[in-house]
Amino acid sequence: MSAKDLPSELLILIFLECLPSAEFPRPKNREAPVSLTQVCRHWRTVSITFPQLWSAIALGWNSEERDLKALGFWLERSGCLPLSFGITHGIDYACSPRVVEKIRSESSRWKTIHLTASEGCVCSTAFGAAFVIPGNLLMLEDYRIINTPRRRPFDSYERFILLYAPRLSTLHVGGHSLIRIYYPRYTTHHAMRELRLHKIASSDNCLATLRQCPSLQILEFSLPEYIGSIPEDNDMHTVPLLHTLLMTGSCKHAHYVLGHVCLPALLRLSVVPHVKDMAHESSVWSELTQLLRRSGSKLEELRLSCDTENPADVVSVLKSADSLKVFAIGSSVILTHLNKLLPPHGAGRMLCQKLRQFEFHGPLRPCEIEEIAEVFVGRWRYSQTTSPSIAPFKIIIRYAGYIPLSQFFRCEGVQQCIDEGMEIEGMNSGKYWWTSEV
Repeated sequence: MSAKDLPSELLILIFLECLPSAEFPRPKNREAPVSLTQVCRHWRTVSITFPQLWSAIALGWNSEERDLKALGFWLERSGCLPLSFGITHGIDYACSPRVVEKIRSESSRWKTIHLTASEGCVCSTAFGAAFVIPGNLLMLEDYRIINTPRRRPFDSYERFILLYAPRLSTLHVGGHSLIRIYYPRYTTHHAMRELRLHKIASSDNCLATLRQCPSLQILEFSLPEYIGSIPEDNDMHTVPLLHTLLMTGSCKHAHYVLGHVCLPALLRLSVVPHVKDMAHESSVWSELTQLLRRSGSKLEELRLSCDTENPADVVSVLKSADSLKVFAIGSSVILTHLNKLLPPHGAGRMLCQKLRQFEFHGPLRPCEIEEIAEVFVGRWRYSQTTSPSIAPFKIIIRYAGYIPLSQFFRCEGVQQCIDEGMEIEGMNSGKYWWTSEV
């Protein structure tokens, strides 16, 4: 049987496998689905009349006229199916109002929008306007927009009314604009699973978002220093399914948010302030301890870049994170307290017995390398001699920035531990769980 004799049903399954899995199809002659229409008359008829092949498109790779022409073909051939758009506008790309308007006119069919905008792009404003029209986004499930326009801090906000997109489960907004999520009072948005906002309008709006998205699993946000005073709110907000929380920005607002949430499913937490503020950074440690205690601490991965002058702060957090497996450190001050992780000399219990991986984000001084080596050697040897109930584990040391490894290897006991299985590796440019998406 030749390819021409294959039944249409089987051809359709083969055609679907030809579509790219990691990105949206591009309107290129040598890429599916366009290439499928150029093989023979039968293939062309089958591919053109099968709407699912034309329900997603990547734009911004061609000129305005080519994008407009391709968009017309895709909209015509996709029938009534929900639509997915991936739009990338480079620095030198002139955003076309005609393309934008054509996409916006189909907002009732939007399923996925992924937009990487340029500085002068009008797409973000035009697409964002769809969120204020009732009943307009009933099919929308995934909306990601990076690089919103630059505005003065208190000029205006990017507003999102989630009530009008009841199926929206993923929302990413990154760029220069402040973001405010709106909800009618006493409503909940059960579909939301992943929310990443580069600059949220206030800590109060952040807590309101947690309260009204009870099924949220991943939350990333930044709280700028200039967003105003701390509100007076004594309510505790429980988010039962949230397992990943990434916080950047103001320590003053971060410690307020940490103090008003209970996260019983939390597995990964990253707190990295943009501006050093010792007056509030120490309070982040105390609020973090309380959060872990009231949440029943299942925390496995922790990334911290908050300074503290009190060793008791570090001990309190580590005592409250008994399930911790990965500890990422972005502050040299924390390194001075790392000796708290040394095994006890007597019959005491070692902190964080499951801790097997350390990450250092930044350069290390020679004295810090010696202190770190002592901790690693001690923990490694302790893991090899513990009772059978505590399984031995590998210690993996990842680092970013310059670390003179030759000096690390010369520290007492390090080379022997490496020979026994301890691993040291640099951090590559790949994505980690704490990598920002916005």
